[in-house]
Amino acid sequence: MLPPLRLQTTDVGRILEEVRRVADPQWSFRDKTRQVHAPVYFQYPAMMVAEMQGLLIDVAVRAIPSIDVVLDPFVGSGTVLAESIIRGLCFHGQDINPLSVLLSRIRSGPFFPRVFAKKAQDLCRTIKRDRLNRLELDFPGREKWFQPTAAMQLSRIRRAIINERAVWCRRLYWAALAETVRRTSNSRTTTYKLHIRPKEELKRARENALDTFLTLLNREVVLYHEQCTQLRTLSLIRNGMYSREITVTHGDSSRAINLKNGRRADLLVTSPPYGDNRTTVSYGQNAYLPLRWIELSDISPGLDSQWIRTAYEIDRNSIGGSLSGLGGVQDRLEADSPHLTRILSKLRHVPRDRTARILAYVNDLDKSLRVIEKSLVPGSLMIWTLGNRSVGGILIPLDDIVNDLLSKRGAELVAKIPRIIPSKRMARRNNFSSTMTRETILIVRAGG
Repeated sequence: MLPPLRLQTTDVGRILEEVRRVADPQWSFRDKTRQVHAPVYFQYPAMMVAEMQGLLIDVAVRAIPSIDVVLDPFVGSGTVLAESIIRGLCFHGQDINPLSVLLSRIRSGPFFPRVFAKKAQDLCRTIKRDRLNRLELDFPGREKWFQPTAAMQLSRIRRAIINERAVWCRRLYWAALAETVRRTSNSRTTTYKLHIRPKEELKRARENALDTFLTLLNREVVLYHEQCTQLRTLSLIRNGMYSREITVTHGDSSRAINLKNGRRADLLVTSPPYGDNRTTVSYGQNAYLPLRWIELSDISPGLDSQWIRTAYEIDRNSIGGSLSGLGGVQDRLEADSPHLTRILSKLRHVPRDRTARILAYVNDLDKSLRVIEKSLVPGSLMIWTLGNRSVGGILIPLDDIVNDLLSKRGAELVAKIPRIIPSKRMARRNNFSSTMTRETILIVRAGG
């Protein structure tokens, strides 16, 4: 068994001192939402504030200088990944959303900016020379979600991408195509759920898919070069690869987290979904149309079309996505979380399916906590960014529930930091976004 980290009272004091030294007392990071250390190739839902996550990592490392491996089991677009590798740390990330895995793997390299710039030019020429009028894909709803011209142009782009030999390069192209799909499909961009645009809006001239892709690709070349330059300046690239160990896998973190060589992480930095995807942020629906155009095996070998069998497949397999198997769950979870017990008693007036969704979500999150605990060195620090949503007009204290569940396993609360959310990217038409104005950062020491 790996020896536990010995976090002393003085170390806790150092962490709290670092927290107090933050210039913004509300932790809003109002003017610092740009992802400085990694490019944003796709407008992923509810992206984390990169500078805040970087500061939290710095706080942890200053308290425990031996920290070397960072774990994010809900890696999302790779914000924690980017902030970890710019600090020269090892990293393991995981997510059930294939689009998340694609974006995070791009951020982890390899890093060949000159090669990519040349290949991007060649790709542009190939696309422009393509005069074929053959549609590359046929899937349920294609004609609903894509106008004929857009589908034809996307097919030409897809054909050109597939002809590229290097998978790392294809992944970069797929990211640009994903954002192109998001902008040029018939689905609204004001919500993360799939909703057809109003008829009057569909009649207007839509963005040209080919022009959009070429513009995004040129922008991607610049952003990719910037990230490579930062890492190279810090001597973190060797032969085009990040110099430390870094892995990103597709998987369900409530089942298993597979770090390389049986290692364990000594710092957790993460932000799980704040509720089931159906009633909060629909990550799966947001990814569905882009993933339809992407070669899934390029994201992860063995990844197949079951994940896009329907627009709801990813959300159904995500935390709280299934209401089956809840027998006996409530009694066990209430025994572990007094805060959950109090909330459920207040929700007796709401429809039963809402209560069931809360239980399903907390149950799946609790399963993830068990797996995460086994993936950490005993005594490690855990940093959770959490949001409390409302159900039936009642605020669900996710921060307190998570703390209850962790405390039941012997974890010790180090700090609880409330923060204002000034500009977290939420879809304007998403009802959930109107209730999310605050988050809580939990810094917890895992049981030893």
